[in-house]
Amino acid sequence: MYVESLAPGPERDAVVASLLRYRSPETLHVGDPLPAVTVRRADDLVPIELTALVRSRPLLLVFGSFT
Repeated sequence: MYVESLAPGPERDAVVASLLRYRSPETLHVGDPLPAVTVRRADDLVPIELTALVRSRPLLLVFGSFT
């Protein structure tokens, strides 16, 4: 994990504080069932169920702003 690679100090403290600020107890954890969510494919915006994406391979979800 990135934060573990940082030496103790102000930069590490700031990263840890930022992570803890946005942490919420209702988040998903490893091994939790996949929620029933419909998303849109990036290439053509066609709606698709998340469960359809994990039938034959692992799924990694990344949330954030990419603008």
